[in-house]
Amino acid sequence: ITQRKAAEARLKTVLAQQEALLDNAIVGIVLLKQRVIIQCNRRFEEMFGYGKDEMLGYTSRILYRTDKDYQAIGERAYGALERGEVYLEEIQLQRKDGSVFWGYLHGRALDWNRPYEGSVWIYTDRTEQRQAQEHLRLAASVFENAAEGIMITDRKATILAANRAFSKITGYAIDEVIGKKPNLLKSNRHDIAFYQQMWWVLIHEDKWSGEIFNRRCNGDVYPEQ
Repeated sequence: ITQRKAAEARLKTVLAQQEALLDNAIVGIVLLKQRVIIQCNRRFEEMFGYGKDEMLGYTSRILYRTDKDYQAIGERAYGALERGEVYLEEIQLQRKDGSVFWGYLHGRALDWNRPYEGSVWIYTDRTEQRQAQEHLRLAASVFENAAEGIMITDRKATILAANRAFSKITGYAIDEVIGKKPNLLKSNRHDIAFYQQMWWVLIHEDKWSGEIFNRRCNGDVYPEQ
């Protein structure tokens, strides 16, 4: 039975490696049969707030807010699997305590001809990414609707962005200044020493504030803070 024992040892090694991969994955992984949870990794349980093996035997209905959501997602997901496709969607999910979060659902069938008999699903928590996107959206809204003119440059002082107030004050359309240098506003009212001192302060103290004369698109010189 030496050969059989060697095969059993290899199988145990492979299973141990697969279990280690599953338990150390940063995404939730679950095996469903007839939409019943057959096996899942620890990250999947943690993501939804359940204890070890607590979810086994339950249908995936426990992952969704309502019966309607469960039904609709099932129709979309298994419809895709029946067509031989991989399914991917960003959806709202529900934890054990009832709290709702956004996540990615990614699934594929073990056998494309019988998707309900076995499918593997990967769940990814999108909460942090969603929050970051919302913060960016709010920041963009503040930038665009600020009463003060705002111009953003890179480290080489190339203009990357400007808001509507900047365009209104200077007379330049936003697309006219993108890729240009701020010296297109230069009025020639200040000597080199003025700009050298301004940039020295900006570089060494991270900020500069003061009055400066600039020139609008139409050639008018104006003072600004």
